[in-house]
Amino acid sequence: MDKKGDLPMLMLPLIALGVSIIALLVFNSHDNQTSNESQARHMMISEMEFNYNYVLSSVENAGSLAIQECKQCSNEELKSRFMQHLLETPQIDGAGNLFVIVGNRLFQFSSLGSSYDLSIPGLFVQAQNKQETAIRRFDIHITFDRDGKRTSYQ
Repeated sequence: MDKKGDLPMLMLPLIALGVSIIALLVFNSHDNQTSNESQARHMMISEMEFNYNYVLSSVENAGSLAIQECKQCSNEELKSRFMQHLLETPQIDGAGNLFVIVGNRLFQFSSLGSSYDLSIPGLFVQAQNKQETAIRRFDIHITFDRDGKRTSYQ
C-alpha cells in the first residue's frame, strides 16, 4: 500500500481550520474598528446637536430677559441689554462664532409694535473628534411677544 498521500490528507483539515481561524480574527478586528469609528461619529454628532441647542437656548433666554427688562427702550438699548445678558452666559468650546458676532453687534434686535424681532445671521457650531471636525452653519430668527416669550423661530 502507498502511504505518500496520507500525510497531506491529514494536514488538509488542520490547514483549513487555521485559515478559518485567521479569517474570523480579521473579520472580528474589522468590526471592532468600524464600531469604534461609528461610535466616535455618533458622539461628535451628539456634541454638535448639544452645541446647537445651547446656542439657541442661550440666545432665546438672553432675548427674553432683555425684553422683560427693557419694554420701552430704543432698539439700540435693547441690543445692548441682549448683549449684556448673552455675554454673561458661560461660553463653551463648540459654540462657534456666536459670542464674536454678538460682541461685534452683527445682529438685529428691534421692536415691531407689540412684538420683537431678533435676527443673527452667519452662525456656526462645531464638534470634533481625533480625526474629524464637523461644522453646522445656520441663522437664527426669533420673534418674541411683548412679555418676552418666543412666538416663532426660523
